[in-house]
Amino acid sequence: AGSAAPLTVIQAAFTSKAIGQSIPLAGASNLISVTLVPNVDVTATSRVTVTSLTGSLTPNSSALPVTSFPALSFENLADWNNASGAVVLTAGSGGLSAGVEHVVSFWLRNPSDAQASPGVGVEADESLHSLAVDALGVARVGVYDASIPLIAMVKANESRLGLADHAAPLHVIVPVFNTAGIGQSTPLAEASNMLSVTLQTSCDFPEDTWITLSGLNSTQTATSATLALTSSPTSAFQSDSGTWDQDAGTMVVRVEAGGLSLGTEYVLSFWVRNSATANTGAHVSITASIPSTAEDAGGVERQGTYDAPVLEAGVSHLVEERLSVDDMAVPLRVFLPAFDVQTIGQSYPLISASNMLSVTMQA
Repeated sequence: AGSAAPLTVIQAAFTSKAIGQSIPLAGASNLISVTLVPNVDVTATSRVTVTSLTGSLTPNSSALPVTSFPALSFENLADWNNASGAVVLTAGSGGLSAGVEHVVSFWLRNPSDAQASPGVGVEADESLHSLAVDALGVARVGVYDASIPLIAMVKANESRLGLADHAAPLHVIVPVFNTAGIGQSTPLAEASNMLSVTLQTSCDFPEDTWITLSGLNSTQTATSATLALTSSPTSAFQSDSGTWDQDAGTMVVRVEAGGLSLGTEYVLSFWVRNSATANTGAHVSITASIPSTAEDAGGVERQGTYDAPVLEAGVSHLVEERLSVDDMAVPLRVFLPAFDVQTIGQSYPLISASNMLSVTMQA
C-alpha cells in the first residue's frame, strides 16, 4: 500500500527462499526443489539464479529441464553451469506473483564422493523489468531494471532415507552395507545346502533396490529366474524369490515395498546343491543399485536417470564348525566324507555256524 506515491522505494526480495533435495546418495539423480515467494511481482522473462550448487556431476547445459508450480511460473528449460553451480531460471509467461509460493524443481546428479551441502544462494540480478504506460498510453521499458540481491537460501532439514538432516541440497553420503555376512548349512558334496546372508544397511534402501551377490560358483543348481528364498523379517524381498545364474555364480534379489530400514538386520536364505568335488569355498561380494524416485514441483512422481550404486564389497564368511569339522561354514566349501578307519572281521569260520561280523569305523 502506498507504493504508487512518487519515489516511494522498496527493496525487491524473496520473503521465502527454501531449497531441498530428494536423495543424498552418491552418484544418484537428485531432484532439487526450490520454493520462492517474492514481495513484488516478477515479470515474465526475468532471470532468477540459484547459486553455488557445487559438486554435481551434471555437465554444463543451456537446456536443463525444469518443472514449476503454479504452471508457467518458470520456463521449462534453464541454464546450468557446473563449475559455479549456478542455475539460471527464466520467469515464464505467468511471471511470479507477489506473496505467492512458487516451486521449481530440476534434476542434478550427485557427486561420486561424500560432501557437505554447499552454501546456496538466490538472486534476481538486474532482470526485474521496469515496465510502464506513458502519458500517451504507450507501454515503455525503462533503461534500468531492478534486482533482488543475492541472499542465502534456507536449506531443508528433514530426514532422507532414515538419515536425519540429509535433505539439504547436495549433502551426499556414500551408501554401504554396514553388515554383510554369509554362511552355509552343510559342506557335504552333492548335498542340498542352505546359504544364509545377513545384511544391515547404512541408510534406508527403498522399494525396487536391486541387490546382487556374486562369486557363488561351483554349484549344481540350475539357472532360475525364480529361485525360492526366505527372509527375516518376512517378505523383505519381492516374490520371495531371486534370479539365480549358475554360470555367473550370482543371486539377484529385489527389495519389496517398505524397503530395508536403517539399523535393522535382515537375513535371506536360499538352497543350492553342492558340487560333487571338494572345494575350498567361495569369495562372495555384494553390490546394490538404489532407485532415485521423487515427486516433482507439479506433484508427478518421476524416475531419475541414474540410480545410486552401492559399490562392490566383500562379504565376510562365518567361522564356525559344521558336522564337528572346524571352519566348514564358509559358503560352498565342500569336502568328501570318508572313514579314516574301516575294518571288518568275524568271530567263527566254521560252516553252518553262527558268525558275528564286527565292523570298525571312524569318521
